[in-house]
Amino acid sequence: MLKLKVAVTRMFLAGALSLALPAASTAAPRPALGATGAAKNPTALYDPGPGRTLLLIGQTYQQEFAGYVAGFGKAPAGSSHYGELYSGRINQGDDGKGMTHLGAVRQAYPCAYALVAISWKDNPDLSDHPIDACGRDFPGRRIYQVSRDISGGRYDGAIDSLAAIMRDNPSLRFLVRIEYEVSRYLFSWKDASRCPVAGVGVDFNDKTLIDDGAYRDAYNHIAARIRGKDGIGNVAFVFHPVRGPEDAAALYPGPENVDYIALSMFNNDVCIGAPGCRDSLDANVAKVFAWAKATAGKPLMIAESAPQPPATASDAGFVDYLDRLLAATEKFDVRVLTYINSDWNAHGWDARYWGDTRLETRPAVKAYWQKRVVEGARYVQYGCQVSAVPAQPQPSLSGSVVPTGARQAGGFRIEFQGRGYGLEGARKD
Repeated sequence: MLKLKVAVTRMFLAGALSLALPAASTAAPRPALGATGAAKNPTALYDPGPGRTLLLIGQTYQQEFAGYVAGFGKAPAGSSHYGELYSGRINQGDDGKGMTHLGAVRQAYPCAYALVAISWKDNPDLSDHPIDACGRDFPGRRIYQVSRDISGGRYDGAIDSLAAIMRDNPSLRFLVRIEYEVSRYLFSWKDASRCPVAGVGVDFNDKTLIDDGAYRDAYNHIAARIRGKDGIGNVAFVFHPVRGPEDAAALYPGPENVDYIALSMFNNDVCIGAPGCRDSLDANVAKVFAWAKATAGKPLMIAESAPQPPATASDAGFVDYLDRLLAATEKFDVRVLTYINSDWNAHGWDARYWGDTRLETRPAVKAYWQKRVVEGARYVQYGCQVSAVPAQPQPSLSGSVVPTGARQAGGFRIEFQGRGYGLEGARKD
């Protein structure tokens, strides 16, 4: 069971920022991937191996990324970004104007990892499907229709535009989430004549209502086009479901185009303020991770993580959250950890549910993270030599392609937290 938080995406079109970042290290040579051929084993290329975890710092705001680097004196292995299917752009936060954040990371850290989400659930108003009888607060049927449009080739031009960004940044190592926090509730709801009813359960075995194949087909179409027709080699693909075991198994696109399986880890996921959650990790998180390793056989990723109130109200609560997050990372041998180092409220997020999660601004929290993660042998920081596969020679840093004629982003950003289907977050205008 999930709690749906809906908030209108706020676009911050920041200009070029003055950066006080360490200079990039000299890259060691790496076998070329080939201009038109996908890497034969992307997971091997990007997986740091057992007992090691790539550290990524998110998300979307360059000043906060730079603040982390300045605070700890060491850059993480990479950064986190959000893109949109409809316009074919990476366009959230500082990336909303010419991919400012991605460009700054590339300039300072040419062989960094870039975690990018390609989303169509965030802004369904940009689709050609009007608001239906279920209303604006439940866009599931429209999201389902877009998923079917994707596999039918309707968005191939936008996919190619996103692929061009990866092609034009060949030194970066892209980890691409094809949607994020996917659930059957939003992605499989095909019957427009029936709408969710508060307090009434959903029969996900009802084939007249639920079609899990729509998302699977959309995921595989995007991955196959980027790797196949577009010939992009510097990319690994990530399947990122919600923490429900049934959602993960039903929506899993299959092994061919999935390199990592990811979850998000906020308060409820580590049993902070979650009724009935008596351990330091939600049982469903443990089940999905166990399934991903044993059944799907894929390395694990935590694609989004940060404490929420009340954990952010005190240093002790903040550190308790981090303890639980890192314990799960190490117990399940998670290979990529993305931490959202951000003052959420400064960007318009509701203070009841989100807070200031910057690690470097609180001395006790900073000291904990410094010792446990920055200096920890497990956690991989920035460098061009990360795994057994050497790094590729760096190309000249020419400008990136941003598609022209793209529609302005707006509408809804949808994220999941909690344990019920209620609309718990505030809509931001």
